[in-house]
Amino acid sequence: MVAPAVHDRAEVVAWRYWQLSPDRRLRSVTQKWIEWPPGQPLRARCLEVQHPAPDPDCACGVYGTRDLGGLKEHGLCLFPEAPLLIGQVALWGKVVGDEAGFRSELAYPVRLSLVADTVADGELEAVAEGLARYAVPVDAVTLDEAVAGASATMLRFQAMSLRASRTWGDA
Repeated sequence: MVAPAVHDRAEVVAWRYWQLSPDRRLRSVTQKWIEWPPGQPLRARCLEVQHPAPDPDCACGVYGTRDLGGLKEHGLCLFPEAPLLIGQVALWGKVVGDEAGFRSELAYPVRLSLVADTVADGELEAVAEGLARYAVPVDAVTLDEAVAGASATMLRFQAMSLRASRTWGDA
């Protein structure tokens, strides 16, 4: 394994996934309690050792992959129970890079794409309008455009099941 490179850079643009919290704020897919505040950068913090993040010898920091293809192939390890977003993120301050991507001290979304297949029927426009508070371009993409391979198949099935359970609950 190559040792991570550490830089103090003005900005690196990377790719990542988010999901939407109940109050329509961006939040981490894996650490759901971490919400991204609109209009201000997210500052990373180490949740394990409490040292300044990111640290080259730790897994802390705000993550982003180098390119869209790498993110799509990486996929998701779990299904978000809320709308899924994919997009570009600006990473700056202290930035640690490795083969897959980057971890940074500070981050803010640059562009967001709402995965339409993960949004409840009839909610797409309202959800997109709620994202306007981030003051970045927002569009919609299909699940196939956002995730590749087995992750796309699994997410498509889970999204269909979630929509069906909502419909069944309304009956």
